[in-house]
Amino acid sequence: MTEQAPAESATSTADEQTRLREQARSLLARLAETYPTVFFAPSERRIQPLKRRIHKDLLGIVKDWGYDLKVLKYALGSYTRQLRYQQALLNNEKRIDLRGELGEVVSEAHKQLAREKVQTINAKRQQRSGSRPGKTRHPDKKSVSEQKIADLQQKLSRKAAL
Repeated sequence: MTEQAPAESATSTADEQTRLREQARSLLARLAETYPTVFFAPSERRIQPLKRRIHKDLLGIVKDWGYDLKVLKYALGSYTRQLRYQQALLNNEKRIDLRGELGEVVSEAHKQLAREKVQTINAKRQQRSGSRPGKTRHPDKKSVSEQKIADLQQKLSRKAAL
């Protein structure tokens, strides 16, 4: 019975993470619907830096909607870790509050952190795209089209020699 406990625990943890992720997506969709000038869908490119500690302004609202602090923090974390959000920190001078008004200036320290995160995200994406099956190539091997061109050139040179 004790051997099954870790497996059950891992399953319940995975289930909890899945539930938390789904609730966070639902919450972000509701926030985008309720605050369309502040929160945007991931497909939109209008993301702006949020007011610092905005979770304190949202906590009462999201509790009324049936979400808890854990879901709010997860949702805001996933929203602010996006590449687009980090780029917004770099490209905007001020943060936005729940009323859609510009407020606090984005500090140079936060811009530097955003620069580092953008580099990290891009490096991870580059690493992932380079490690996909079929994407890796040895530098000394020719691509299929290069090989076909070389074969045709050989055939033409043989015909020309005749």
